[in-house]
Amino acid sequence: MRFYNLLSFLVCFFASISTNAEAVKQASNSVRHSARHGECKNCKKAKRGMPQKAESFDDGLRAMNIPENYRLPEIIIGKSSALHKVTIYMSFTCGHCREFHDKEFPKFRKRYVDTGHVKVCLKFYIDDPGALESAIIVRCFGGKSTEKIESLAQKMFNKQQEWMRSSDPKQFLRDIFVNSGYTRAQVEKCIADSSISAGLMKDLQEAKNKRGIRMVPAFYFGESAHNGVLTSEQLAQKMNLN
Repeated sequence: MRFYNLLSFLVCFFASISTNAEAVKQASNSVRHSARHGECKNCKKAKRGMPQKAESFDDGLRAMNIPENYRLPEIIIGKSSALHKVTIYMSFTCGHCREFHDKEFPKFRKRYVDTGHVKVCLKFYIDDPGALESAIIVRCFGGKSTEKIESLAQKMFNKQQEWMRSSDPKQFLRDIFVNSGYTRAQVEKCIADSSISAGLMKDLQEAKNKRGIRMVPAFYFGESAHNGVLTSEQLAQKMNLN
């Protein structure tokens, strides 16, 4: 996908949105500072994924002073009374995430979630601008409805391969939702929602700085994190569910 790297994108993204939150403005300035001082030398070159110097983005992310009230409501799948909890991090631009979501998660859900043993917290990991924009739109249109968020997430994964191959992925992303009944104005309004983007970056701060999440899919349970692909059986074994 021909997206600008994430550090460069966030500079433009936070600078372009309208918000009264001083903290988000400071976040924009901190990332802008990183780009201005040379850590992102290839910002003008379109490329996929993270910048070559990923630590530059991590530094900018750590410097973002995003207030706690920008946290998004958790997306909880399963019964709130479940004894066990696992947080699953996925990105809509990640092929392995799509495979886990489509092939392994239904098996895990049927055996452990639907039976009330495990509740799942779903979080969207931001590893490129496409992942950010798609997550913003899904959270925006999904609102507080887990069922609607799941439905939109499934739509994104269903279209992922076409999206990845598109000559204009930014436009293709917007068309996915326009063809689902939303107007272009509604889509653009969602993308410009600074509270959702800040909430996603708050989740990313926690994932990278506190939980040790470095790639997706990733799983966090108890005080342990696993980065990388797992089958449903391997996840259950790591969580000591068997």
